[in-house]
Amino acid sequence: MAVGRSGTSPVRRGATSRRAASQFWLEPFYDNIPVPMLVLDVHGRICGSNRAARDAFGELSDGPDGLTLAEALRCLHAADQPHGCGFSAACAECVLHGLVRRTVSTGCMHRQVETKITRRHGNETSDCYVLVSTAVAELLEGPRILVCLEDITARKLAELALRDALEEVERLKDQLQRENMCLREEIRQSHSFEEIVGQSLPLQRVLERIEHVAPTSTSVLILGETGTGKELIARAIHHRSTRHGQPLVTMNCAAVPASLLESELFGYVAGAFTGAVADKPGRFALAHQGTIFLDEVAELPLELQAKLLRVLERGELWVLGSTMKTVDVRVIAATNRDLRQAVAAGTFRADLYYRLAVFPVDVPPLRARRNDIPLLAAHFLAKKQAELGRRFDGISADMLQALVDYDWPGNVRELQNVIERSMILSPDRILQLDAPLLPSLLRHSTVPAGDDLASADRSHITRILEECGWKIKGAGNAAERLQLNPSTLRSRMKKLGIVRH
Repeated sequence: MAVGRSGTSPVRRGATSRRAASQFWLEPFYDNIPVPMLVLDVHGRICGSNRAARDAFGELSDGPDGLTLAEALRCLHAADQPHGCGFSAACAECVLHGLVRRTVSTGCMHRQVETKITRRHGNETSDCYVLVSTAVAELLEGPRILVCLEDITARKLAELALRDALEEVERLKDQLQRENMCLREEIRQSHSFEEIVGQSLPLQRVLERIEHVAPTSTSVLILGETGTGKELIARAIHHRSTRHGQPLVTMNCAAVPASLLESELFGYVAGAFTGAVADKPGRFALAHQGTIFLDEVAELPLELQAKLLRVLERGELWVLGSTMKTVDVRVIAATNRDLRQAVAAGTFRADLYYRLAVFPVDVPPLRARRNDIPLLAAHFLAKKQAELGRRFDGISADMLQALVDYDWPGNVRELQNVIERSMILSPDRILQLDAPLLPSLLRHSTVPAGDDLASADRSHITRILEECGWKIKGAGNAAERLQLNPSTLRSRMKKLGIVRH
């Protein structure tokens, strides 16, 4: 007989009034709940159902011949499956039936259980997820089990999709990190020391010194002619130090007026002087726990040199208009001047020089590493192509030879400018030199403008001889640099009156 119709008791009409009275109070609580709910006896037979269950299962029978929970679920989710599953552990309906048995045996409410049921529609299948919870009610006719069946398929599929998406994001994140580490290592090995390009022996010696000093907190003094890449050396030291995760703050001491240097380096507070309307941190404060690079350090006034010495020795600095503060900063300084001569002339403090020059690094001029010139030229060519919007297939052999033979008084910076200018003016895809380099050599020479050509020749040969240690024969000799026969070089030295002092 049909049970649980709207407006009727969810029990058989022939039941005793006492039994009906014992179950009647349940109806207002569960009949209008939108979740399918069943009332079972201890044998798993259906004694009642709410409206949502009837809509899902159809008309259900109670009594000794009523449907069991497993049979009802087959009607709902697996009507086309054979019923002879034998309550195997793999059967989702048997999982639910086991939950009812445990409810009866323990007599207490169980936690909610999720289960998946596979539905078949012809040759296609789909998964349905059900959230089941049970409770025991003691009635006059015996214990009854209340079973709630909530279809959570949409929510579960969304959770699974989200979980898969998060797993995919995590997988891609791990893959990206591995690829990033591999790429960084590949760049480090193939382009050692960032943009420091070259394989010559003098440059390799510099890079070896960088490797030794970088992990320490020792002050470094970088010495070298203008345009040799001293800032690149400072960046390489910082990036290989234990402070690489902290800022690298740079300051060109020659580019700031002397009256503003102190406030730029050490900062000031509001009201320290006229116009100081707000606090301004200095470069040292910005570089706290990191590195500060002081380029052209020889240009510092003497009064600031004493304050810089205090920072180096004690980590203490005086902020204008405030009290003393402590900072943890590694100092890397650079200059193209001879600081020992500056100390002798009284323009640079001897104690500051010795404190900065704990670990000096001499950057060789470009003329001392001519083997690197073709590599640098190719590097600048590749770097500037996208910026200038022009593409080149290479550099002409005549241009490469001219670049190697030139002395480069402006060093790497001048080479970069020559490559860029030639890229702008070259008519085809093979880079050609836009103008001879000899006028540039004479323009950068230390010979006074009124001297004749013989004086320029004498100065040029003397400089080459000094750079080669006055060697006329053997490896790295001056005759080879000047592209002269050794006997011819001696004859010209005698004619020009060039002698070693």
